[in-house]
Amino acid sequence: MDYLRLGKNIRAARKASSITQEKLAELVDLSTVFISQIENASRKPSLETIYKISCSLNTPIDDLVNMHDKEPVSDTLEIDYMLETRSQSEIRYVTAVVRTMLDNLDEGQIRI
Repeated sequence: MDYLRLGKNIRAARKASSITQEKLAELVDLSTVFISQIENASRKPSLETIYKISCSLNTPIDDLVNMHDKEPVSDTLEIDYMLETRSQSEIRYVTAVVRTMLDNLDEGQIRI
């Protein structure tokens, strides 16, 4: 299962329903942190949890687990998801590493 796609679909359904992460967490009896982790694909929800979320969002479970969207998840969106739960110091570190890698690419020191 593509948990990144699942998280994206849950987030989209939640926002379409104008429900906050806090409210969804309350509806399915989970923590807000856990809902965030599901949406960011850093935690894998059980089938029971996916079912509870689909009921709470009044969204068919098939819509949440649908892995055949018209557009694939972009690399930049995937990076955004990975960084969303990180601290500012971790984000600064990752940014510095990426900046160094890009500089090396520009200088021809790294070839792809």
